[in-house]
Amino acid sequence: MQTKSKSFYGWVILGTVFFIYFCNMGIVLYGSSLLNALMIKNLGMAKSSAGMAMTTALIVQAVIGPIVGIMITKKGIKMPFALGSGLLVMGALLMALVPVTAPLFVLFYGVIIGAGQGFASLVAVQVAINDWFREKKPLAMGIAISAGAVGGFIAPPILKLLTGQYGWISGWYVVAGASAICMLLSLFVLVNKPADIGEVPDGIAALESKSVAASVQSAVIDDEPMLSLKDILKGSSIYYILLNLIIRTAVFYAFITYIVIYLLDKQISPATAAFVVSLFSIGSLIGRLGSGFIIGSLITNKTALVWGCIVQGIGIILLVAINGLAGVYTGALLAGMGIGLGLIAQPLVVAEYFGNRYFAMINGFISPLSFIVGGTCPAIIGLAATSAGGYGAPFVTLAILCIAAGLITLLLKAPKTVVS
Repeated sequence: MQTKSKSFYGWVILGTVFFIYFCNMGIVLYGSSLLNALMIKNLGMAKSSAGMAMTTALIVQAVIGPIVGIMITKKGIKMPFALGSGLLVMGALLMALVPVTAPLFVLFYGVIIGAGQGFASLVAVQVAINDWFREKKPLAMGIAISAGAVGGFIAPPILKLLTGQYGWISGWYVVAGASAICMLLSLFVLVNKPADIGEVPDGIAALESKSVAASVQSAVIDDEPMLSLKDILKGSSIYYILLNLIIRTAVFYAFITYIVIYLLDKQISPATAAFVVSLFSIGSLIGRLGSGFIIGSLITNKTALVWGCIVQGIGIILLVAINGLAGVYTGALLAGMGIGLGLIAQPLVVAEYFGNRYFAMINGFISPLSFIVGGTCPAIIGLAATSAGGYGAPFVTLAILCIAAGLITLLLKAPKTVVS
């Protein structure tokens, strides 16, 4: 008897993950760049406190990274998404309801919100797409990760209007509400793996038997690079990827922490500063979505990773070096494009070189290290800016490091034991 075809549930997964990342990354991270700057100005806190809070958040994410990798490997993606969203609700409500001092800022934002982002952010998104898609993986990854940029484009101007009427505290209620919706979606809509509902990556066939689905999925895995975890850690490839990720992490979080403060110091209005963050997000969206069409057809995963760093660095240099808003706008757009391209290329390089078998574990290994090392950057940049009398020179230094990371990534080679 002919089996009735059914819709591929991976598209539901993609839509759900898109919304979760839209809220937890786009609204929380990009939105807090504005909310924290307004709070610091309103409460008279030291500007370096933003760097300390962000550095704490990244270190917390580093500590959580291995836990997330193990949790995903054993339990699937539902649990980290739900737990992370719940922590974001808690942190946002504390920021709104409790009188914030510098130490409490580090606790609420750095520890609790940082933990929420660690559980419910990029690694879980990458694993979800990696598990549910194969041939359409670059496009699906581009769509999913573009959610952060879409949120970053929409959140700052909306939060600027809201905070203009009701104060910076009101923005955190928006964050809490969005993250609460994400927690519900994580619990009741997400499915860990295709085999759990009798499907396979890309919806290759509408299979009713879970055992058949599992056997087909096993066949898909068998067509991957045959490497042991020991082989991966002994080779140089993983460390080139790690170095690239560390520098991109450092540059991104330092930039997003201080860009509004930098622009306000330049006597640029809060509304224009919010627009620059949105423009940065538009660039990131172009990089993320565009990568889904050009990677694999026009350029390789490695080439995309190289150019992501270079374009990001050039953008930051233009933003600082060219006087006037034209330079700021152009630089923000290019820096965002580089960020977006690198975000998509890095997990695709990991999947290409090492396969799906250790994908979650590898990301659980390199992500915390990138947060530990790169996560110190916001605090360092804050201290450097205080010493230098501004953020221009520290930003240019970061840009040069980013370009150098791209050039070093040219040395990256696929492991010799990969089976073609």
